[in-house]
Amino acid sequence: MNVADLIATYDQLVPRYTGDPSAPHVTTAVDADMYAEWLRTRPSDMALSLYLHVLFCAQLCLLCGRHTTTVHRTEPLITYTRTLLREIGLLAGTIGRRLPVRHIRWGGGHPTALPADCMTAITTRLASTPITVPSASPC
Repeated sequence: MNVADLIATYDQLVPRYTGDPSAPHVTTAVDADMYAEWLRTRPSDMALSLYLHVLFCAQLCLLCGRHTTTVHRTEPLITYTRTLLREIGLLAGTIGRRLPVRHIRWGGGHPTALPADCMTAITTRLASTPITVPSASPC
């Protein structure tokens, strides 16, 4: 195949991976009740994977395709941390029993934009829930 044929074949718009789950898999068919039922009925030996979405960055990377917000004040980060802590509590309450967690992934913007005490609060909350959190390991 020559270059012109290659360009004609592959010069098209394609979906781009930008999140977890990727956009084509997000649907309104899954509502809060269905999600809660899935969590409550998971087999006790089926490990969870947690994704902690931190939508902030200290500065925007020019190559980044994520939807993120740059912040230079701590107030939005502290507010977001409080919201995430509440969400962790809701998740643990919905599950209502011990379930193993195989992976914890931080993503979104740049999680290190969070102040250290915020990250500590989040990891402490995870460790205090009924779910079984793994020891730290590389992603």
